Amino acid sequence: MVSDSELVARLHEFLRSFDLNTTTTAIVRRKLEEDFGIDLSGKKAFIHEHVDLFLQSQLEHRSNVKSEESNGSDSEGGN
Repeated sequence: MVSDSELVARLHEFLRSFDLNTTTTAIVRRKLEEDFGIDLSGKKAFIHEHVDLFLQSQLEHRSNVKSEESNGSDSEGGN
């Protein structure tokens, strides 16, 4: 059986390359099953949770980048 950390690492790899507007957790799970050669039906909730965590981290990252861009040179200590 594949470890949870291996699943999460591969899941993140896939999500970085997939179109997140059209990808579903079922598509991700089937791709993971194909790659690892095992049935991951019992890991549906785990995969769904980690897809959600990945998406949340991406949103937070984008929000931080936009915030930094809108602050301009404030972080450079210009006064």
